[in-house]
Amino acid sequence: MALIKKLGSGFWEACGAASLPGMDRRLLFLWGDRIGYRTTLFPLLVPFIAHTAFALGILFAGPICLVRLCLGFKDVPPLAETLVIAAFGIPFGGLFASFLVPLTLGRQATVLDRGRRRVREVRGLALPLVPMLPVWSHYHKWDKFDTVVLRLASKEMGKGSTTEVYSIRLVHGGQGDVKVVDALRYLTARAHAEAIAEFMDLPLRDTTGLRPVVRTADRLDLPLADQNNFEHKLPPVPDASRVEVTDDGRELNVLLPPARFTHWKVFWLGILFAFLTASAHVALPAFPSPQKPVGIAEKPSEDWSPPSPWPRRGQLVLWYLLAGARLLCGASAAISMLILFYHLARWPRGYEIRMDGTGLHSKRLGPVMSWRFRLPHKELEEIRLASCSNTYHLVAISDRRCLELAHGLTSGEAEYLRQVLIHAAQRG
Repeated sequence: MALIKKLGSGFWEACGAASLPGMDRRLLFLWGDRIGYRTTLFPLLVPFIAHTAFALGILFAGPICLVRLCLGFKDVPPLAETLVIAAFGIPFGGLFASFLVPLTLGRQATVLDRGRRRVREVRGLALPLVPMLPVWSHYHKWDKFDTVVLRLASKEMGKGSTTEVYSIRLVHGGQGDVKVVDALRYLTARAHAEAIAEFMDLPLRDTTGLRPVVRTADRLDLPLADQNNFEHKLPPVPDASRVEVTDDGRELNVLLPPARFTHWKVFWLGILFAFLTASAHVALPAFPSPQKPVGIAEKPSEDWSPPSPWPRRGQLVLWYLLAGARLLCGASAAISMLILFYHLARWPRGYEIRMDGTGLHSKRLGPVMSWRFRLPHKELEEIRLASCSNTYHLVAISDRRCLELAHGLTSGEAEYLRQVLIHAAQRG
């Protein structure tokens, strides 16, 4: 019994760690008092189902042969061969099966049952054309959880590489939690988290930004203009601030300076590849001329031999290597310059932000053209502080989009601008 429990616990953990970013959980059903999220099979893993069956066959071939030999069956290999199959199949087949089975057939699901007041976790096996076959289920009481948490999590991709996903979990007292769904995009995860928090009537805690944001179930879709949580007194302007703010009581205008250009690494890579291309071109010798056949009527001497073809072959190898290096370095230099020109063409010369009675208006001034964005008050739900490469910027968030504002700010400038925009939005 203890061994079965230990195997079940190991398989439970293996299935829990088998979900890849491409196997995001999808909404399983939504009706009445029950919603659920289940993993979908990663398409590239379908061809490995045959390998999974092969690994399982190797794993069980040895024990099956031993059992048949003990029962007296004649159509089994000799004892020595059977022992070799068992000695090879159990460790190696078990190693591959423990990796391939959960990865290709392991499935996860979390079902929120409001009628029965419980949360059900399911992990088991499923084939592409067969519904989920549950193996183990864990049940949690509905009232056990007090918060829905949206956070960034690292997921292993194999061979030491990881990727970040947005994970939604049910938390009890900040300790034990249950994963409901992961998503690769923030807006997708945010929509799932709001639906789950509203369904369970729990507060939503979003920790994906620099500062956690907590919203109760009745204020999830409340526009920023209706939240009424600002202070009437504006914060003081930071020292040495480059932010220019004009406010006449009806309309707020903000002018921001351009951010520092940060893509010079691409420029130096382009220069390096261009130098390597020129060096390979200068060092490239003339193409070796074909060796003329030697025709003689008789040998000049007894120790005479025809000229060796290897010197020309060595010259050909050197010529092709230099020509290939010139081609690769030239293509890399051209691609690096194209990437640099792309960043230069899109790098903003500054920002103009306006908050009036219709909503938030943003204008990014580019070197060639400008980009305009708008978020109405009824859609704007949050203005968040974010950081990147030791600088700060603002992100205006709605259910449909995330609008980035004002790159290259200091911490004080970004926080000051955030409070000014929130004050203007909630002022009405």
